[in-house]
Amino acid sequence: MKLIRRAFPIFILFLLIGCKVLSQPNLSMNKRAQKLYEKGLQSMQTGDSDQALEAFEKALEYDQNFREAHIQIGSIAFNQNEFETSKFHLEQALDLSSGRVGTIPLTLARIAWMEDRYGDVAPWIEMFLEQSRINPALESEAIKLARDAEYMISAPTPVDVQITSLSGQINTELPEYLPSLSAEENFMVFTRRVNGQEDFYITYRQDSTWSFASPMIELNTRENEGAHCLSADGKLLVFTACNRRDGYGSCDLYFSNLRNGSWTTPRNMGADINSSSWDAQPSLSANGRELIFSSQRPGGKGGRDLWLSRRTASGWAPPLNLAEINSEGNDESPFLHADNQSLYFMSDGHPGYGGSDLFLSRREDPNWTRPDNLGAPINTKQDEGALHIALSGEIGYFARAQIADIDIYEFDLPTGIRPLPATYALIEAIDGTTKQALNATIKVNNLTTGSLFEYAQADDEGKLLLCMTLGVDYGVQVNYEGYTFFSANINLEERKQVGDPHRILAELWPLKSTEDKEEFDPIVLRNVFFESGESALLEKSFPELNRLHEFLQEQPQIRIEIRGHTDNVGSDEENLKLSETRALSVRQFLVSKGISEDRLQVKGFGELQPVSTNETPEGRALNRRTEFVILQ
Repeated sequence: MKLIRRAFPIFILFLLIGCKVLSQPNLSMNKRAQKLYEKGLQSMQTGDSDQALEAFEKALEYDQNFREAHIQIGSIAFNQNEFETSKFHLEQALDLSSGRVGTIPLTLARIAWMEDRYGDVAPWIEMFLEQSRINPALESEAIKLARDAEYMISAPTPVDVQITSLSGQINTELPEYLPSLSAEENFMVFTRRVNGQEDFYITYRQDSTWSFASPMIELNTRENEGAHCLSADGKLLVFTACNRRDGYGSCDLYFSNLRNGSWTTPRNMGADINSSSWDAQPSLSANGRELIFSSQRPGGKGGRDLWLSRRTASGWAPPLNLAEINSEGNDESPFLHADNQSLYFMSDGHPGYGGSDLFLSRREDPNWTRPDNLGAPINTKQDEGALHIALSGEIGYFARAQIADIDIYEFDLPTGIRPLPATYALIEAIDGTTKQALNATIKVNNLTTGSLFEYAQADDEGKLLLCMTLGVDYGVQVNYEGYTFFSANINLEERKQVGDPHRILAELWPLKSTEDKEEFDPIVLRNVFFESGESALLEKSFPELNRLHEFLQEQPQIRIEIRGHTDNVGSDEENLKLSETRALSVRQFLVSKGISEDRLQVKGFGELQPVSTNETPEGRALNRRTEFVILQ
């Protein structure tokens, strides 16, 4: 389940390009040179590369045309990043070769890559691939190297991005990776590897800093846990665990809920998601209705592919292969942003900077765009992966492999690869009398398109967190049987920046109140709209008025008074008349739906009952309202 892989495996015994891969070893005729060469091989076997190098160099003093000695010196120099020395000796070995050249050209291509001489890579790869009986793994590496070198020749100019290692409260001398945050970004869960053991750690945001990370004792076991994601509200953790008794394959997806401040015992996500193959690295959509993960199950395009499953009324639907995105290599670590359109992932199968790079594909229903490399300096010749992007779309977190460590970094996303900016609304439903939480039903309409955005139930605390993108006008309805309903409007149509999140307290009042009062408090219809100075209803008012109609049908004993209010723009007489005609428009809508006129009184108040100041646009917007009261 280890995430980070090196681009070019380095072996202590670098004999892949040595005598053993040559069909006819050309040993030296000089006995002294041959003896020194054998001594060098023995030193290599014991791991003493310095002593081996000395022996190989002395062998060349006795025989300058000793090809195998050149190969071994080139191998050791390559491992020590002495590329000029390695290149000299390997080219000498090529000149002395006759027939099969082994992996010498591949190593020279690697050197050209490491020295940024991308145009020199393809000729060496071509020479290597001309041979027969090539090791399949080396053949795949060669093809990738040539492909990436071609990409790098015309790669975009690196943008100016500040990439910063997170504080010592998170990063240590141990490997840390796979960051995941809630929508509120008040805590982060990540994976730390201690003595080869992968465990969860959690850190909490304290103003502009993070607390010292601590292990999540409730979830950590003697086995590996990691490759995870958090739900938007931070109350669900989906993660990868391997070789468990209740598993379906080598690695499966599990979940745990946060309840009363503690994480529940993890449960396997079941056969709807997991297979007999490797299944890992999940990403939940912001509304929790889609799960994207990486799997090695049959039916994919390459080694590891991205798959998508949608939640239905009966469970998770069979996963679909994201064939438009997947490559013939490994596609992993997906992250679907809250805009529900921007999918970031890690791949070694698309052209890039070497190793595994980060890519972006955007959803254009029902399709996905061709993946774009996020470019430098986000991607490097090292491995990058496990990206998380904040709701605003401006800040990213990811893991990067350095020479002997893996740490978590944050950076500002360049404009061209940002998702749509999003914010969140935290809605809390309570009983207006007792202030107790209500497990209310919450319906949110996209008033911009006229479609349903969300229909969900608040949790046991009466809360529901929703992520919302800018550019949309949202209408919120909160309902609970036996209570009045509540409405709110979150208009993000004209907003250019995310700003503060929305926190909505929905007070619902029991219809069978023990209090003996002539009428209930007014219930404002926040999503009833008119053209400025007009009384004709706008179409985006219909979802709210349909809910009022349903409410009156559910409570046939209730009579209401519909009230209209305006701001102070215009004369008193005009505002009074406008407020009354607007209330009449609402009554006419309800009558057209079958509600008796006898149950619907109407009254206009003009500008006489403001609920806010008329000195600001925001205040005047609150004063322009339609509401109703339930008559006893």
